[in-house]
Amino acid sequence: MTAHASGRHIGLGALLIGGGPEYAESLVASTLEFRGKASSGARNSLDRALDGCVRINGFRDASRAPSGPLKGPVLDALAEENAPFAQALLGVWAESKPELRDAVREYLGSDGAATGLPGANGRTWSARELKETVHALLGRNEELNEPDVGLMLCFVSGRCVHIDDPVVGIRSPLLLEFLEKLEGIDPNAPDWEDVSHFVDAVKELDVARVKRAADNAVAALAEQADKALRDYEGDLVYLDLHSQVSGWAEEACRNVWLIGEALVIVEELLQRLEEYSPIRPQAGTRAEETERVAARLAAEERILGVAERWRELMARPLDEDVEDPDAGWDDLPEGDPSEKSNGVLTAEVEELRAEVERLRRSGSERQVEHQGLARQRDDLVAERESLQSEIARLDAELASSRELVEAWKLAGVSARLDEAGLPDIARTEPRTVRDAVALAGKLFPDRLAIALNSKSDKRSQFQKPQEVFDALAWLATAYHHRRANPGGSPDFDKLLKESCPGWSYKSSQTEITREQFEEWYTTMWEGRRYVLNPHLGKGISYDPQNTIRIAFDWDDDRKRVVVGYIGMHQRNRKS
Repeated sequence: MTAHASGRHIGLGALLIGGGPEYAESLVASTLEFRGKASSGARNSLDRALDGCVRINGFRDASRAPSGPLKGPVLDALAEENAPFAQALLGVWAESKPELRDAVREYLGSDGAATGLPGANGRTWSARELKETVHALLGRNEELNEPDVGLMLCFVSGRCVHIDDPVVGIRSPLLLEFLEKLEGIDPNAPDWEDVSHFVDAVKELDVARVKRAADNAVAALAEQADKALRDYEGDLVYLDLHSQVSGWAEEACRNVWLIGEALVIVEELLQRLEEYSPIRPQAGTRAEETERVAARLAAEERILGVAERWRELMARPLDEDVEDPDAGWDDLPEGDPSEKSNGVLTAEVEELRAEVERLRRSGSERQVEHQGLARQRDDLVAERESLQSEIARLDAELASSRELVEAWKLAGVSARLDEAGLPDIARTEPRTVRDAVALAGKLFPDRLAIALNSKSDKRSQFQKPQEVFDALAWLATAYHHRRANPGGSPDFDKLLKESCPGWSYKSSQTEITREQFEEWYTTMWEGRRYVLNPHLGKGISYDPQNTIRIAFDWDDDRKRVVVGYIGMHQRNRKS
């Protein structure tokens, strides 16, 4: 096995072609375009190489041809692994990438002069060494292109690539060691007589291994399905999936070629049931249930989606050339393989192995496709959950807002009167602003704090005390709710006008005004100082019978609206 002893050497041309058709075409095209800018030495070397290796119709010397017609013949010449030609072409290419060339020279610690491609016994890059060096250079400069770096390393160092790969695909140290020992056996040794039997036995072991792996996967799937039926029986019955999941293990046995994908689905079902089980029961409070219902519906949709994917998987048709994917599992040869002729045994095992490999590849491709679709589905489910949660939140907020709007109306006020032990609202309609303030303080002690400062007009002559009460009730209900449950940017002026027509809301006063007339814009309540920035008001004249202002502050810690001023216009620099 000389390939094991000496490996395979890949020169610059083959390395360039190995980068892929698009990479090779792009590099050749850019290099041919750059040759007019190259140094005379590099350009002359390339011209001589072109004239010696390339023929272009209509041109005695290929070097005189334009770049377009040259590209195809140059790629053909590179494919013939003509080392001097590849070296001349890459000499011009290297000059077109001075930054990359300098980075490689600096890393290698050489002057970068190409020393010619070594022979079979010369020093070469191993595939692993080259890859590690490329990654080291990329770590220093992420803007470099990986194929360019590898090619420049080979060109500057003058070293080609050596791939020590005795049998494509074998990475096992045990098997590589065995092949190396086998290679050293004398060609006339009696051991060689058993090699064909040994190969047949290895093939049988491989087929048995595949069958054993499938059996283990089926057993694992049955165990997971039993766990789902045992731990989440009530949830599955509620979702009308219990009978379906009960048959999953049997279905998997009939469709063993799909066992990998089937096991993934069962594992996902367990995960989804684990998420669903705690939120299936009704919550303890209405507010919590409002949030839970959206999460519960989304979880149910995910579980039903998993079951649907199982049905789709089990209904998937086999490829036309597969009549029975289980063929051969129970028909493997038993006893001494020598009882059958080696030719017949080898043919049977090879055919079976090819079938297993094809099914394995098909399953892997479908698994990749399924994973991509699963990711898309998860993204859509997540988006839907987000929207459902937002809808539930808005519905809850709307319902709460409606309740709060009703709270300050007469019916709600009457209930508060009953709770406070006060007379019926019909007999207690406020006749003065002082009555309205007192009534609001008694009805909403948990939401309003009446702490009027010294500048307040406690004997206000405003002629509509019922409207003052309505405005204070709005502070205790609609305004209080939105401050206690922040979210969004509520338009308080609009909300006030809807409940108290003719009234307006202002959110702040100027800092200069507050500082100059501090006693008008501050108040004290239970040892705390409050700045009365926002205020409600009706009327713009200086007639006390038709104009009034209510200034207040929000205490976020105590969740209270602190009313600190009631009277005419507060003092400002213009008054």
